[in-house]
Amino acid sequence: MKQRLESSKNPPDAQASQPSRAAARPETELEFAFKTREVVELLGLSRRQLQYWAKTGLVEPSARTPGGHHRYSFADLVALKATKRLIDGGVSVQKIRKSVGALQNLFPQIDRPLGELVLVATGDVVLVFREDTVFEAITGQEWVF
Repeated sequence: MKQRLESSKNPPDAQASQPSRAAARPETELEFAFKTREVVELLGLSRRQLQYWAKTGLVEPSARTPGGHHRYSFADLVALKATKRLIDGGVSVQKIRKSVGALQNLFPQIDRPLGELVLVATGDVVLVFREDTVFEAITGQEWVF
């Protein structure tokens, strides 16, 4: 089911001159990767959804084969699952994008909010659970229960 990758997005010579998201990731994270077909089966997403999300930058694969095929790391699967959970909870893709942008501005040290933060849909609102606080992703307004 998993395939060992010999290279990430760029060949070794190109990696030194061109920074890429995959090159910045730890080697162990990209050691094993999931094919698009496997991700579709595991998460119940369509191939078209994966392609669209990758093309528009919502959730990009960590690596590509020399032939251009997407390869997803476990961290990618976590981000994809979070995205699917939000959509299933009634949040639009546009609102997810807006939430991700707001969270990247709020937490510049977090590279992938969909995979690194706990996000929950309540209607069309995205809530973030971080440490001992809960707040709305877009406005930053804290929620008290």
